[in-house]
Amino acid sequence: MKKQLFITSLFFILLSTAYSQTTTKMEPKKFNIGVSTGLAFPVAFFNSKDYNKYQDPGFAKTGININLEGSYNFTRNLGIASKFLYSNFGVDEESAKRYLNNNINPASTDHWQYWGILAGPMGTIELADNFSMNVKGLMGYGRANAPILKFNLVGITGVPLSTSDKWSDAFAWQFGTDFKYRFANNFNVFTNIDYSYMKPKWNFDISTGGSKTSVVLHQRMSVVNANLGVGVEF
Repeated sequence: MKKQLFITSLFFILLSTAYSQTTTKMEPKKFNIGVSTGLAFPVAFFNSKDYNKYQDPGFAKTGININLEGSYNFTRNLGIASKFLYSNFGVDEESAKRYLNNNINPASTDHWQYWGILAGPMGTIELADNFSMNVKGLMGYGRANAPILKFNLVGITGVPLSTSDKWSDAFAWQFGTDFKYRFANNFNVFTNIDYSYMKPKWNFDISTGGSKTSVVLHQRMSVVNANLGVGVEF
């Protein structure tokens, strides 16, 4: 967390320095394509380890996310944006062990991950020469992947918790803002902060000794993303 705050602060300092040295205003272009990456912070239920309070604690740890995004401005202040996103999160195994403590102790856990394709309206505000802010409200299709868990049952080791639909579809939405600086006629750097949400569902099967137990999991996945990126305008 401290490392990310340091990198973000350094990024803004470089933007300010570059801006102070810029004397020529460059007209913004209508099309923009960018790629960004950064940290993904699970929040609320998704990050929760309090299984006494919530039925769907995610035990998710801070992860990474990668975005490929594009936008088109109809006017100087209104446009449309789209985004392909991917995020991956580790799992807090110690909390999961406490959650499943009735002679069922997780031996290992996989990761949470999801991807999505979103689109929606965008508002643009020119804050200064070559420096602008975009506000976006996106929605679309998400596809999430639940962790694979392996348990040590009494007298049995390495029992897998399997699911026939490991990947699950879900409606996804995202709201956020980015700050963009044009350092050349067709290039920019930007930073953004977004809040994403989806609620996929999985049907898990536990098979032991010829018997099968089914478990349905609804996971509310709330995530705050903080990214740095570069873009091309034309």
